[in-house]
Amino acid sequence: MSPEPVDSNATPPPDGPHDAPRQVIVLFMILVTAVIFVALFAILYFRWAGSQEPSSVMIVTATPAFEGTEIIVEGVALPAPYRVIVGSRDGQQFPFYLDRGSYTLRIVRDDQALYAGDFLMQHNQMLKIDRAKLEHLLPPPATMNVVAPQPR
Repeated sequence: MSPEPVDSNATPPPDGPHDAPRQVIVLFMILVTAVIFVALFAILYFRWAGSQEPSSVMIVTATPAFEGTEIIVEGVALPAPYRVIVGSRDGQQFPFYLDRGSYTLRIVRDDQALYAGDFLMQHNQMLKIDRAKLEHLLPPPATMNVVAPQPR
């Protein structure tokens, strides 16, 4: 009993009728994925192309003497004032990215304005404000007088 020889040139069986809908669904899903990719790419591109990034920067450096103060930058071009509260680290730098225009920088502690200055920012300008030069504006630190209880 010898096995029957296998024909190596035999053609594979034809796709049955049950494979045709699966191929259509797979091709449709590939097409839908490609359309979604192109649409998302177009949305991202048009949002990026239409946006305008700020062209200027105001950098405010801080010292530990300004701990707890609030830096406020206000301007007509800003939707809301930029606000930062200074921590205790020395040499902190706070960049404020701005468009050209007129801005007001205020330094506030305990609802009291320690400094207010107006600045005109030009296109591609970098303005650096060193707050160490403004330390003379700070009120002296509050001293606490502790009275020892008197013996009876």
